[in-house]
Amino acid sequence: MRDKARRVKLYSCALELIKENKTTKPEQIFESKREKIYRFAGIWADERKFSVQIRHDLKTGNRYFTSVFPE
Repeated sequence: MRDKARRVKLYSCALELIKENKTTKPEQIFESKREKIYRFAGIWADERKFSVQIRHDLKTGNRYFTSVFPE
């Protein structure tokens, strides 16, 4: 449960990173004919690093928030 609580605290940071990120290109960590998965790296207010994963469905063009986790 502690890990889940920690991820919930990072949720607002993750949304801000996705919304405001204009300079850093995400790392592509998986690709298939149907989808791609990207990872963004961010820094929390107290200088801790975290990552956000986004899944891009190539068939529909939709993007889905997958996870956020501290490093």
